[in-house]
Amino acid sequence: MAQKNNYTTGRIYHEVISKERRGDYLGGTVQVVPHITDEIKRCIRKVAGGKGAEKDIVIVEVGGTVGDIESLPFLEAIRQIPFDIGRTMFFIFT
Repeated sequence: MAQKNNYTTGRIYHEVISKERRGDYLGGTVQVVPHITDEIKRCIRKVAGGKGAEKDIVIVEVGGTVGDIESLPFLEAIRQIPFDIGRTMFFIFT
């Protein structure tokens, strides 16, 4: 696995804060939903590959303890993905 396969909460928040400081959000308030969850989904799509190089399967592990407030943005992002790519393209194994 490469470094792009490992995204920590710190890396996600750092990227969102960097975007906010560059003005990517046009001075709007940065919120967990949609900004943090969108960044998590962007990172997952990045691992899947770009146009023409998309992977057939991407395995994503969401760590932490269910119920911890820190893991909620990751769980919400995973919940949103089937709506973005289609339910037939997404499976959850527990």
